[in-house]
Amino acid sequence: PGIHLTRTSTVVDLDLGGTTPLHAACASNQASLSSLRSILKANPRFASTRDAFGRLPIHIFARNEAFSRGSFRVSTAGCNYADSNNAEQFLGELFEASPRSVTLPDFEDKMIPFL
Repeated sequence: PGIHLTRTSTVVDLDLGGTTPLHAACASNQASLSSLRSILKANPRFASTRDAFGRLPIHIFARNEAFSRGSFRVSTAGCNYADSNNAEQFLGELFEASPRSVTLPDFEDKMIPFL
């Protein structure tokens, strides 16, 4: 299972836990914000897809220590640097793709992002 990208289409397989590539990328402290944006742009419905624990990508991103430390990687001209403003901008993009996500708790511990 995984994501297979071609120039003309995107084929996505969810793992058994319902995890999308966006869930996985939001959990990673190695993913660049440009890769997160690419996944979201290709599959905006991922922003409102819950995994087996009821987590939306915004729940996972909010818990990611790289975000809370402001150390997400931003790719620009082959260089990677930390930029918390871009991470906040990506949160806005997640919100635009799934406005209700900021008010929905996950199933595991009833966490609501940023509250």
